[in-house]
Amino acid sequence: GTLMSYNYPKEPRLQLITVMSREVTNYQKWQVSAERMGYDYIIMGRDKKWDGWKTKMSGMRDGLLASDKPYAVLTDATDVFFAGCATELLEQFIEMNINTVVGGEKYMYYRDGNFSQKDVKEFFDGIKKSDQAYPNGGFMMGKRDALIKLMEHNLQHKDDQAACMEGMFTGSIDLHIDYETKVMANLPNYAPFDYSHNMVFDEERCRYRNKITGNYPCVFHFPGHNDSVMDDFYHHIFSDSEMMNTKVIVPASAVWTVLGIFIAFVILLLVWIALNWR
Repeated sequence: GTLMSYNYPKEPRLQLITVMSREVTNYQKWQVSAERMGYDYIIMGRDKKWDGWKTKMSGMRDGLLASDKPYAVLTDATDVFFAGCATELLEQFIEMNINTVVGGEKYMYYRDGNFSQKDVKEFFDGIKKSDQAYPNGGFMMGKRDALIKLMEHNLQHKDDQAACMEGMFTGSIDLHIDYETKVMANLPNYAPFDYSHNMVFDEERCRYRNKITGNYPCVFHFPGHNDSVMDDFYHHIFSDSEMMNTKVIVPASAVWTVLGIFIAFVILLLVWIALNWR
Protein backbone atom coordinates (compact mmCIF):
# COMPACT_ATOMS: atom_id res chain seq x y z
CA GLY A 1 0.00 0.00 0.00
CA THR A 2 0.88 3.66 -0.23
CA LEU A 3 3.17 5.06 2.43
CA MET A 4 3.21 8.81 2.95
CA SER A 5 6.69 9.42 1.50
CA TYR A 6 5.09 11.23 -1.45
CA ASN A 7 6.33 11.97 -4.97
CA TYR A 8 5.28 8.67 -6.50
CA PRO A 9 6.14 8.04 -10.16
CA LYS A 10 3.30 8.35 -12.63
CA GLU A 11 1.35 5.15 -13.24
CA PRO A 12 1.60 4.60 -17.04
CA ARG A 13 -1.52 2.44 -17.30
CA LEU A 14 -3.99 4.84 -15.62
CA GLN A 15 -5.48 8.15 -16.80
CA LEU A 16 -7.11 10.49 -14.28
CA ILE A 17 -9.77 12.75 -15.81
CA THR A 18 -11.82 15.56 -14.33
CA VAL A 19 -13.97 18.33 -15.79
CA MET A 20 -13.65 21.89 -14.53
CA SER A 21 -15.37 24.77 -16.28
CA ARG A 22 -13.65 28.15 -16.27
CA GLU A 23 -15.53 29.28 -13.15
CA VAL A 24 -13.84 26.66 -10.93
CA THR A 25 -10.88 27.79 -8.82
CA ASN A 26 -10.86 25.70 -5.62
CA TYR A 27 -9.33 22.45 -6.84
CA GLN A 28 -5.90 22.62 -5.19
CA LYS A 29 -6.32 19.59 -2.91
CA TRP A 30 -7.27 17.49 -5.93
CA GLN A 31 -4.35 18.75 -8.02
CA VAL A 32 -1.60 18.69 -5.39
CA SER A 33 -2.51 15.23 -4.07
CA ALA A 34 -2.85 13.86 -7.63
CA GLU A 35 0.60 15.14 -8.59
CA ARG A 36 2.27 13.83 -5.46
CA MET A 37 0.53 10.45 -5.71
CA GLY A 38 1.58 9.74 -9.29
CA TYR A 39 -1.64 10.36 -11.20
CA ASP A 40 -1.30 11.34 -14.86
CA TYR A 41 -4.26 13.69 -15.17
CA ILE A 42 -6.23 15.57 -17.81
CA ILE A 43 -8.43 18.55 -16.91
CA MET A 44 -11.23 19.00 -19.43
CA GLY A 45 -13.53 21.97 -19.95
CA ARG A 46 -11.31 24.83 -18.72
CA ASP A 47 -12.27 26.89 -21.76
CA LYS A 48 -16.01 26.29 -21.29
CA LYS A 49 -18.79 27.70 -19.15
CA TRP A 50 -20.75 25.26 -16.97
CA ASP A 51 -23.93 24.29 -18.78
CA GLY A 52 -25.42 21.56 -16.62
CA TRP A 53 -24.36 17.98 -16.02
CA LYS A 54 -23.89 17.29 -19.73
CA THR A 55 -20.83 19.55 -19.52
CA LYS A 56 -19.28 17.08 -17.12
CA MET A 57 -20.36 13.94 -18.98
CA SER A 58 -19.24 15.15 -22.42
CA GLY A 59 -15.93 16.33 -20.97
CA MET A 60 -15.32 12.94 -19.38
CA ARG A 61 -16.11 11.18 -22.65
CA ASP A 62 -13.81 13.48 -24.64
CA GLY A 63 -11.03 12.95 -22.11
CA LEU A 64 -11.39 9.18 -22.46
CA LEU A 65 -11.28 9.44 -26.24
CA ALA A 66 -8.10 11.54 -26.01
CA SER A 67 -6.34 9.04 -23.74
CA ASP A 68 -4.40 5.99 -24.94
CA LYS A 69 -4.16 4.35 -21.49
CA PRO A 70 -6.05 1.08 -20.84
CA TYR A 71 -7.60 2.25 -17.53
CA ALA A 72 -9.09 5.53 -16.34
CA VAL A 73 -10.51 7.11 -13.22
CA LEU A 74 -13.13 9.86 -13.50
CA THR A 75 -13.63 12.15 -10.50
CA ASP A 76 -15.06 15.44 -9.38
CA ALA A 77 -12.39 17.98 -8.46
CA THR A 78 -13.38 20.53 -5.83
CA ASP A 79 -14.43 17.95 -3.23
CA VAL A 80 -12.01 15.09 -3.99
CA PHE A 81 -8.44 14.26 -3.00
CA PHE A 82 -6.15 11.23 -3.29
CA ALA A 83 -4.78 9.37 -0.26
CA GLY A 84 -3.31 6.36 -2.10
CA CYS A 85 -0.94 6.35 -5.05
CA ALA A 86 -2.13 5.67 -8.60
CA THR A 87 -0.51 2.24 -8.77
CA GLU A 88 -2.16 1.14 -5.51
CA LEU A 89 -5.55 2.33 -6.79
CA LEU A 90 -5.13 0.50 -10.09
CA GLU A 91 -3.99 -2.75 -8.46
CA GLN A 92 -6.94 -2.63 -6.05
CA PHE A 93 -9.32 -2.16 -9.00
CA ILE A 94 -7.75 -5.01 -11.00
CA GLU A 95 -8.23 -7.29 -7.98
CA MET A 96 -11.99 -6.59 -8.15
CA ASN A 97 -12.08 -8.34 -11.58
CA ILE A 98 -14.78 -6.06 -13.04
CA ASN A 99 -14.99 -3.60 -15.93
CA THR A 100 -16.25 -0.49 -14.13
CA VAL A 101 -16.89 0.65 -10.56
CA VAL A 102 -18.68 3.60 -8.99
CA GLY A 103 -18.43 4.85 -5.42
CA GLY A 104 -21.22 3.96 -3.01
CA GLU A 105 -22.86 6.02 -0.28
CA LYS A 106 -25.35 5.41 2.50
CA TYR A 107 -28.18 7.67 1.36
CA MET A 108 -29.76 7.79 -2.09
CA TYR A 109 -29.63 11.05 -4.04
CA TYR A 110 -31.70 10.51 -7.19
CA ARG A 111 -32.50 13.66 -9.19
CA ASP A 112 -34.00 14.21 -12.66
CA GLY A 113 -34.84 10.51 -12.93
CA ASN A 114 -37.21 8.69 -15.26
CA PHE A 115 -38.44 6.11 -12.74
CA SER A 116 -40.18 6.05 -9.39
CA GLN A 117 -37.72 6.85 -6.60
CA LYS A 118 -39.41 4.18 -4.49
CA ASP A 119 -38.82 1.50 -7.14
CA VAL A 120 -35.20 2.53 -7.67
CA LYS A 121 -34.52 2.51 -3.93
CA GLU A 122 -36.12 -0.92 -3.51
CA PHE A 123 -33.88 -2.25 -6.30
CA PHE A 124 -30.67 -1.01 -4.67
CA ASP A 125 -31.79 -2.12 -1.22
CA GLY A 126 -32.38 -5.57 -2.67
CA ILE A 127 -28.90 -5.98 -4.14
CA LYS A 128 -26.82 -4.14 -1.53
CA LYS A 129 -23.83 -5.86 0.08
CA SER A 130 -23.24 -3.13 2.66
CA ASP A 131 -24.65 0.20 3.84
CA GLN A 132 -22.77 1.88 0.97
CA ALA A 133 -25.74 0.94 -1.17
CA TYR A 134 -26.30 3.79 -3.64
CA PRO A 135 -24.12 5.02 -6.52
CA ASN A 136 -22.49 8.43 -6.37
CA GLY A 137 -21.25 9.79 -9.70
CA GLY A 138 -18.34 11.73 -8.16
CA PHE A 139 -16.04 8.75 -8.75
CA MET A 140 -16.06 6.18 -11.54
CA MET A 141 -13.22 3.92 -12.61
CA GLY A 142 -12.65 1.16 -15.08
CA LYS A 143 -11.31 -0.09 -18.35
CA ARG A 144 -11.18 2.77 -20.83
CA ASP A 145 -13.42 1.18 -23.49
CA ALA A 146 -16.05 0.24 -20.89
CA LEU A 147 -16.02 3.79 -19.49
CA ILE A 148 -16.52 5.27 -22.96
CA LYS A 149 -19.67 3.15 -23.32
CA LEU A 150 -20.79 4.25 -19.85
CA MET A 151 -20.33 7.94 -20.73
CA GLU A 152 -22.27 7.50 -23.99
CA HIS A 153 -25.08 5.99 -21.92
CA ASN A 154 -24.91 8.78 -19.34
CA LEU A 155 -25.10 11.48 -22.01
CA GLN A 156 -28.63 10.32 -22.77
CA HIS A 157 -29.68 11.52 -19.30
CA LYS A 158 -29.90 14.90 -17.59
CA ASP A 159 -27.85 13.85 -14.56
CA ASP A 160 -24.83 11.55 -14.35
CA GLN A 161 -25.80 10.01 -11.02
CA ALA A 162 -29.36 9.29 -12.13
CA ALA A 163 -27.90 7.82 -15.32
CA CYS A 164 -25.78 5.38 -13.32
CA MET A 165 -28.71 4.40 -11.11
CA GLU A 166 -31.08 3.90 -14.01
CA GLY A 167 -28.53 1.96 -16.03
CA MET A 168 -28.07 -0.47 -13.15
CA PHE A 169 -31.82 -0.53 -12.45
CA THR A 170 -32.64 -1.50 -16.04
CA GLY A 171 -29.58 -3.68 -16.55
CA SER A 172 -28.47 -1.62 -19.55
CA ILE A 173 -24.95 -0.88 -18.25
CA ASP A 174 -22.14 -2.90 -16.67
CA LEU A 175 -21.41 -1.01 -13.45
CA HIS A 176 -20.58 -2.16 -9.92
CA ILE A 177 -20.71 -0.33 -6.59
CA ASP A 178 -17.66 -0.24 -4.33
CA TYR A 179 -19.57 -1.58 -1.33
CA GLU A 180 -16.44 -2.15 0.76
CA THR A 181 -14.64 1.19 0.07
CA LYS A 182 -11.89 -0.89 -1.53
CA VAL A 183 -10.85 1.94 -3.83
CA MET A 184 -12.78 5.02 -2.63
CA ALA A 185 -15.02 6.42 0.09
CA ASN A 186 -17.84 8.96 -0.05
CA LEU A 187 -18.32 11.15 3.04
CA PRO A 188 -21.31 13.44 2.33
CA ASN A 189 -22.55 16.21 4.60
CA TYR A 190 -26.21 15.35 4.05
CA ALA A 191 -25.96 11.90 5.64
CA PRO A 192 -26.60 12.01 9.41
CA PHE A 193 -24.04 9.48 10.55
CA ASP A 194 -20.88 9.62 12.61
CA TYR A 195 -17.85 9.52 10.29
CA SER A 196 -15.75 7.82 12.96
CA HIS A 197 -18.14 4.85 12.83
CA ASN A 198 -16.61 3.88 9.49
CA MET A 199 -13.24 5.61 9.20
CA VAL A 200 -10.44 5.54 11.76
CA PHE A 201 -7.06 7.17 11.35
CA ASP A 202 -4.11 4.76 11.26
CA GLU A 203 -1.21 6.71 12.77
CA GLU A 204 1.34 4.16 11.54
CA ARG A 205 0.34 4.38 7.88
CA CYS A 206 -0.97 7.94 8.06
CA ARG A 207 -4.11 6.73 6.28
CA TYR A 208 -7.80 6.39 7.04
CA ARG A 209 -9.03 2.81 7.35
CA ASN A 210 -12.57 1.52 7.12
CA LYS A 211 -12.76 -0.31 10.45
CA ILE A 212 -15.63 -2.49 9.21
CA THR A 213 -13.91 -3.80 6.06
CA GLY A 214 -10.26 -3.08 6.92
CA ASN A 215 -9.76 -1.29 3.59
CA TYR A 216 -7.73 1.89 3.08
CA PRO A 217 -9.52 3.95 0.38
CA CYS A 218 -7.23 5.59 -2.16
CA VAL A 219 -9.73 8.33 -3.05
CA PHE A 220 -11.99 10.42 -0.82
CA HIS A 221 -15.04 12.33 -2.04
CA PHE A 222 -16.91 14.82 0.17
CA PRO A 223 -20.20 15.61 -1.61
CA GLY A 224 -22.65 18.24 -0.45
CA HIS A 225 -19.96 20.88 0.22
CA ASN A 226 -18.60 18.89 3.15
CA ASP A 227 -15.61 21.23 3.34
CA SER A 228 -14.80 21.06 7.06
CA VAL A 229 -14.63 17.25 7.12
CA MET A 230 -12.59 17.29 3.90
CA ASP A 231 -10.11 19.69 5.51
CA ASP A 232 -9.84 17.49 8.61
CA PHE A 233 -9.18 14.33 6.60
CA TYR A 234 -6.72 16.04 4.27
CA HIS A 235 -4.69 17.62 7.04
CA HIS A 236 -4.55 14.39 9.03
CA ILE A 237 -3.11 12.52 6.07
CA PHE A 238 -0.83 15.20 4.66
CA SER A 239 1.15 16.98 7.34
CA ASP A 240 4.12 18.44 5.45
CA SER A 241 4.05 22.13 4.56
CA GLU A 242 3.62 21.78 0.80
CA MET A 243 0.60 19.53 1.11
CA MET A 244 -0.97 21.62 3.86
CA ASN A 245 -0.61 24.91 2.05
CA THR A 246 -3.17 24.37 -0.68
CA LYS A 247 -4.90 27.76 -0.59
CA VAL A 248 -2.56 29.29 -3.17
CA ILE A 249 -0.18 27.54 -5.54
CA VAL A 250 2.49 29.99 -6.76
CA PRO A 251 4.14 29.00 -10.07
CA ALA A 252 7.95 28.98 -10.13
CA SER A 253 7.91 31.58 -12.92
CA ALA A 254 6.12 34.02 -10.62
CA VAL A 255 8.77 33.51 -7.91
CA TRP A 256 11.57 34.31 -10.36
CA THR A 257 9.69 37.37 -11.62
CA VAL A 258 9.36 38.79 -8.10
CA LEU A 259 13.02 38.01 -7.37
CA GLY A 260 14.09 39.74 -10.58
CA ILE A 261 12.11 42.87 -9.69
CA PHE A 262 13.69 42.94 -6.22
CA ILE A 263 17.23 42.60 -7.61
CA ALA A 264 16.57 45.37 -10.16
CA PHE A 265 15.28 47.61 -7.38
CA VAL A 266 18.42 47.00 -5.28
CA ILE A 267 20.69 47.78 -8.26
CA LEU A 268 18.83 51.03 -9.00
CA LEU A 269 19.01 52.00 -5.34
CA LEU A 270 22.79 51.42 -5.26
CA VAL A 271 23.25 53.45 -8.47
CA TRP A 272 21.20 56.30 -7.02
CA ILE A 273 23.25 56.26 -3.82
CA ALA A 274 26.53 56.28 -5.82
CA LEU A 275 25.40 59.23 -7.97
CA ASN A 276 24.18 61.25 -5.03
CA TRP A 277 26.98 60.46 -2.57
CA ARG A 278 29.00 63.55 -1.67
